[in-house]
Parts: sequence; C-alpha cells; structure tokens
Amino acid sequence: MDGNTGFMIIEVPLLVLAAGVIGTIAWNRNGNAVSMMSRASPITSRLVVAAGALALWTVLTATSIWLAFLYGFLVCHVLLFWVGRLAAGMGLILLGVFIVAVPFIWGWALWRPTVRH
Repeated sequence: MDGNTGFMIIEVPLLVLAAGVIGTIAWNRNGNAVSMMSRASPITSRLVVAAGALALWTVLTATSIWLAFLYGFLVCHVLLFWVGRLAAGMGLILLGVFIVAVPFIWGWALWRPTVRH
C-alpha cells in the first residue's frame, strides 16, 4: 500500500468521522433537528433541515461502519493469531453487533430531544 492509498482508505474516513462528530456536537448544542423543524415555518425549511440531518446521518454511519470493519478486521486477525480461534470468533460476533448498532447510535445522537439545564 502506497501513501496515497493509505491516506484515502484510513486517514480520510478518520477525518470525516471527526468532522461529523464535531458537527453532531454543534448540532445538538444549537438545537437538534426536531427543535429546528418545529421552529421552521415554511415547508421548504423543514425539508432542508430533514435533508441535512439525513445526509449527516448517512455520512457518519457509512464512515463509522467502514472504520469499524477496517479496525475490527485487524483486531480479529490479531486475536486469531495471538489468542486463538475462540477469541477471534467472539471478536467477530462483537464486531457484527457493533456494526448493526452503529446506525441506531448515530440516529439517537442526531434525533434525540435536546435537554437544556
């Protein structure tokens, strides 16, 4: 793997994920999609907010799943060759559960009600 391939496969998804996490934190600090849609009066504003939330959710989910697969694959290989088949099998099961849970976790993070104290 040369430098450009490593950059595109590993570093760009990490940067996208970091930017998405920062965007999610900023989104929730300023009011999430549910509160923004309730404040928006025209239907076009509501559609823009919903489309923005869906686009952010899609990018974060795809990037998180890619990174989980990439690093989970590495961890499962390390478990297989250092610990054994049982540990690698458990690692694969946990990786599968995490990959299935990622869309729900990001959906909760983006659409949960805003709590202000």
